Parts: sequence; C-alpha cells; structure tokens
Amino acid sequence: MNVNCYQQVITGRNIIARLEGVTQPKVILGGHYDAVSGSPGANDNASGTAVVLAIARRMAGTPLARQTWFVAFDGEEDGFNKSLISNPLRVGRRSE
Repeated sequence: MNVNCYQQVITGRNIIARLEGVTQPKVILGGHYDAVSGSPGANDNASGTAVVLAIARRMAGTPLARQTWFVAFDGEEDGFNKSLISNPLRVGRRSE
C-alpha cells in the first residue's frame, strides 16, 4: 500500500450535540454532511448524518450510562482533493 500525506488548513463547521451520562468514557456517533461536486451527496454522507440525527432523536430523554456526542462533521471531503477520483480503488484480478 502506498500512502501520500500532506498538511492543509481547512475551514469548516462541525455541529455537536450531546446527551449527558453518568459515567465516562464518551460515546461519539458521527457522519459528515459535506460532499464533493457531482457526487451522490445523499449517499456520501447525508445518509450517515440522517442516521446520527435519528439515533439522537430516539435517545433523547433516555437516561444514559455514558455521555453521548452526536457530531455532524464538515470538511471531510476537502482534505482528500477528490481522492477517489485521483486514486480510484482497484479490485484485484481473480486467479484462474
């Protein structure tokens, strides 16, 4: 596997809600709400954000043992510079 890394400053806004719990550690549930132009943003990753919201709604008002954070992340796609387009995943050939 080859990995190319670089550092870049990205400005975005994460949205965080939390339910208080009795003990630690925290439980963090998250999905990102940004998408790249021309991509199916509903699948990547509005669906994940919708699940986080649905779980938060379902858990609201329920006493919890652990503090739970619900996070909608921004800027997840920015740092990749459309990495899937630049570096598509390739499926290996089946041996015959």
